[in-house]
Amino acid sequence: MMAVLSRVWGGLLFAVLGLGPALAEECPPARTFLVIHSYAPDYSWTRAENDGIAHAFSRIACPPHVRIEYLDSKYVQASAYFDELAQILASKYRGARIDGVITTDNTAYGFVQTHGREIFGDAPTVSGGINGYDDAAPRPPVVTVLPEVADHFGTLAQALAQNPKATDVYVVADSTVTGAAISREIRDDAALTHLPLKLHFLAGLTVHDLEAEVAELPPTAIVYLVPFFRDAAGQAFPEGAIARRLAAAGPAPVYASWASEIGGGAVGGRTINGHHLGEEMALALIRWLDGGGAAIPAPNEPGYIDLYDYAALTEHGIATAAINEHAEIVNRPLDVWERHSNILVPAGALIAMLALMLGLAVSTLRSQRLVNRGNARILAMNREIIETQRELVATLGEVIEARSLETANHVHRV
Repeated sequence: MMAVLSRVWGGLLFAVLGLGPALAEECPPARTFLVIHSYAPDYSWTRAENDGIAHAFSRIACPPHVRIEYLDSKYVQASAYFDELAQILASKYRGARIDGVITTDNTAYGFVQTHGREIFGDAPTVSGGINGYDDAAPRPPVVTVLPEVADHFGTLAQALAQNPKATDVYVVADSTVTGAAISREIRDDAALTHLPLKLHFLAGLTVHDLEAEVAELPPTAIVYLVPFFRDAAGQAFPEGAIARRLAAAGPAPVYASWASEIGGGAVGGRTINGHHLGEEMALALIRWLDGGGAAIPAPNEPGYIDLYDYAALTEHGIATAAINEHAEIVNRPLDVWERHSNILVPAGALIAMLALMLGLAVSTLRSQRLVNRGNARILAMNREIIETQRELVATLGEVIEARSLETANHVHRV
């Protein structure tokens, strides 16, 4: 038996040692990809895109090595800044092998079209999250462009269903490349003409002018906010700041198609899923490099998510029943279980353990009683046996004595 086991374990060890090098050789040396984000990681949209890219790369058979750069263009947009940054990046990546590049959003797209080759040569580049893309052939090194297509119709249709008396939509956009592109996109969206809403555009204003405009809006107005980075005075704003200020400025509900604007004042909308878009960018680069026959998993998240803020819904008297049943609702008040689950779960577990211990104790006592009763029966039977033996011994003694007397008398007679 031991000899058989030795042979089995020896075979398994040989298989592992023999296959180890083969398994290691399945993947060639890891490719190096460069990801250039238009904004900084303090922007949740950028974080979502980056998470999607990383998640997609982690699911392929041979994950690459990924390097990341942030242009931080929300706060700095001077052309001299981008020229200097290009020189720094060119020096940083001089001599490095870059197998592919991904850029997110409009600023990084324009940046690599102008400076890409001096930074990473002719590495194929996939640019995603592009607003206002005109379907023209991309200029090298960009090989594929994935537009960022917001569902303006979906958001405004939901807004109209929740505010049936609304007649006007005021689109709030900044004057950045992204803001101008999205404004053109909304103007050219033919689907919006099917909604009984009149579009107005509030662009090229300072934040104070915007607040004044929103404060004067009629009760039949809806505010549609697109990503707002800088006002006309050049002042930059952190994520969600404009949504909060516009929501506080007037009674009109604020809607948006970007999750970064929801949760601090905006009611909600059909939002673009940045994680899904990031996955698509990563998979598009892999397809370009490996061909259409490569085994590439599809993105596992939907492209759009209906997202609403419970506090804003309550503020505008919109019942949650009017929201899509599959929508995600943030800032919903916690119920008793959600508030106290961190206490109730350990307490419940402790009570269950005590109840189990008590049950075991009761079961042990019952078993002991049964044993004691059995022992009592055995003792009684032992006593009966002893008494029976005593009686038997006494009877035998009497019989023996009588027999002895009879024998003695017989001897005398003889």
